[in-house]
Amino acid sequence: MHEILFQQEIIPDIVIIPVGRGGLLSGCIKYAQNYNNENNGKNIKIMGAELSECDSLNIAIKNGSHIKLNRFVTFVDGTNVPEDGIIIESAGAL
Repeated sequence: MHEILFQQEIIPDIVIIPVGRGGLLSGCIKYAQNYNNENNGKNIKIMGAELSECDSLNIAIKNGSHIKLNRFVTFVDGTNVPEDGIIIESAGAL
């Protein structure tokens, strides 16, 4: 997240992060929260992206609890996660 913010000429309004198990997403959410708190007037939004065929985080948020999908696709292995990660809870995603 640091590289996204400080190696560019402008600070983005939105950053899209692949979901996976939620570790990268959680870290980016926390970094953006700290950045937003330290830089009044700027509000960077973080969006998570995941495969529609393997949308464990999306379903977990809708259900309000952790889930495990029975389906698994092999198109993109880094974001192809049939079970959402517990770490995302600490970042406020659930």
